[in-house]
Amino acid sequence: MKLGLYRYDLPLIRPLPNLSKREDMRSGLIIRRYDGWGEICPLPEHSLETIDEAQEEALAYLQALNRHEKYEPTLPSVQFGVDCMNEHLTYDISLYSKYSNTYRILMGTPKQIMYEWFQMLGDYPKVAKLRVGIYTLRDELRLIKEICKKAPEIKLILDASMLWTREEAYTMISHLPKENILYIEDVCRDLEDVESVAANTGIPIGIDKLLHYYTFDQWRRLPGLTVVIKPSLIGGFAKIRELIHLCSPMDIRTVMETAMESQLGNYNLQVLCQRYSEFKVYGIDCERYFKHSLFKPGTAEIDRQKLTVIWEADD
Repeated sequence: MKLGLYRYDLPLIRPLPNLSKREDMRSGLIIRRYDGWGEICPLPEHSLETIDEAQEEALAYLQALNRHEKYEPTLPSVQFGVDCMNEHLTYDISLYSKYSNTYRILMGTPKQIMYEWFQMLGDYPKVAKLRVGIYTLRDELRLIKEICKKAPEIKLILDASMLWTREEAYTMISHLPKENILYIEDVCRDLEDVESVAANTGIPIGIDKLLHYYTFDQWRRLPGLTVVIKPSLIGGFAKIRELIHLCSPMDIRTVMETAMESQLGNYNLQVLCQRYSEFKVYGIDCERYFKHSLFKPGTAEIDRQKLTVIWEADD
């Protein structure tokens, strides 16, 4: 098979922490050209495009390729998937294990997260990421304090996903154990609010979704800044390189992070992360929240039975 577009739907152990609806399934697209594979995986409530829009553009790209015509994808998730496919990355399970340099993501209700934390019995990660702004400030603050109480050396990344107002951010930060906070990501929607929070609290700031709405010149002077690069939300390799080249001279820390891609997508991200020394950390450990893998057991070979064929072209 020369070209192919496929869909996967993998059930999750815990739903994605979205606000509008419960996402118990992670759905994405796999794009293929000969032995090159890429993943197209918009993240609900974060990506600017939907999976249906991504599928339409990916199909148009492959069909144009099949006709020997030029077609330039415009959607970030499609751009990244196409670049991974055309790069013909080598899939080696030993490399997949070697490249694991992750921090733990904590998903679920405060009660579920706390139960999971107790079950670790002291074997706590050094860094963990927690989505905030979903439950009440009181409940989330109680959870954070309990996590830090059990693991006094823990460093937490709090992802507010632009949900806090300036006042809510001030209130929350004033009660946080600041010595345990690595940074707060997308603390507010308005960049002026973010600047105010950073300046008046001294809390380190991370930006992720805010990259969609503001330019480098607008956010580059935020103090203690970490730029979180999710390629499925940013776009192709050229856009990733551009961000790195902008951040590096200013000593802005960059982190490559997953957007809850499947095992294939996470493999591609880990391999890519090794190419750029600027990435000191490779995002979150999300694979334990998948009930099944796209890879066959013990290999980095895709299990075709987990895929639904959308379109294929023979040699």
